Amino acid sequence: MLAVLVKWRTSVPAGADAGTQFPIGSIPEGKKLCGVTVSYYGGDSGHRLGLDLVPAGNPIGANVTVDAEAGTMAWVYPMNGANGTPSTPFPMAPNLIPIYTPGPFTIVAATYLSPTTAWTVDVMGYLQDL
Repeated sequence: MLAVLVKWRTSVPAGADAGTQFPIGSIPEGKKLCGVTVSYYGGDSGHRLGLDLVPAGNPIGANVTVDAEAGTMAWVYPMNGANGTPSTPFPMAPNLIPIYTPGPFTIVAATYLSPTTAWTVDVMGYLQDL
């Protein structure tokens, strides 16, 4: 089974609107992601960020929320703000070993409140054939 290491990153800028999704990476049709780790830093104290899975063909962007009826679902939550720095990001690895997520999905960072401090989120894992 061929596996390709992927490391995806997104940034959520300070002042981003609440209820907005920021794409991190996509799992293509016929592949699965073995999530190895998620780490992040930034955000405001008392704010949370979530990682959602959005099926192919569903909209991504502003005013798009988790909607189980449409197939979008929460993947990792909560990611608490004011944690970590660029040199010491906050790990979410214990929550993700091992999660196999089949495609086609796009992983997005979802805001719940408008942050005054930027967030950075990294997802690393292996893309494998189904």
